[in-house]
Amino acid sequence: METEVAKKDLSRTTLQRWLPLLIMVLAAAGIFLSGAHRYISLESIANHKAELIAFVSSNRVAAVIVYMLVYIAVTALSIPGALLMTLLGGILFPFWLGSVAVVVSATVGAILLFLVARSSLGEALRQRGGETVTRMADGFREDSTSYMLFLRLVPVFPFALVNLGAAIMGVPLRTYVWTTFVGIMPGSLAFVFAATSLGGILDERKAAFDSCKASGKPDCVFALDYSTLVSPNLLYAFAALGCIAMIPVVARRFFGKSAA
Repeated sequence: METEVAKKDLSRTTLQRWLPLLIMVLAAAGIFLSGAHRYISLESIANHKAELIAFVSSNRVAAVIVYMLVYIAVTALSIPGALLMTLLGGILFPFWLGSVAVVVSATVGAILLFLVARSSLGEALRQRGGETVTRMADGFREDSTSYMLFLRLVPVFPFALVNLGAAIMGVPLRTYVWTTFVGIMPGSLAFVFAATSLGGILDERKAAFDSCKASGKPDCVFALDYSTLVSPNLLYAFAALGCIAMIPVVARRFFGKSAA
């Protein structure tokens, strides 16, 4: 009897562990198989910009809710397009509203992915990695605040990869939440602000793209140089903030815990 109860408990625990990950994988696969991810593209935004703006004007609250739900899904399911969703927030909403919607949505989506990855993959991958990975995880947790702020502030690390890495390394949830919220804020605000004047640029790109297609050229591409949206000096500033966040880690290594 005790053996059967133990087996049932083990089966229930296994189901609770893997079911959220399975649901997320199936949801992501369904989105890609249905082609819904293609709507998160520059061309799609340019083609439907007028309709989207009109919908926002007449349904502000509903538009914000739908936008945030889509952004959360894109982030949680690691669907490419988070930057485009950020820019869309700047196009559709006033700066303050777009900024709040972007930062909150990205943080919530990242938390969902973190929780699922931590419960399903974190401990298993640390055990498979052996003593080396365990030592790395211990060191990462010891300075998790500095590491997380650095990874969030410096705009070169893939957002989804940081979410998964933090789960595998066992970053505490509270630290993960506030460092994610604070760390993504500067970049999000910068891109939302840049996107407030992006509407005209999109119209120009769309006109050029349509003209190219009408001429019969086979190599027409609807593209945007993202480097023109945010200046290199601003990116250097983000990198500097990330380096400042690492000062306690460096101090701890060279001068001990009291100096850090």
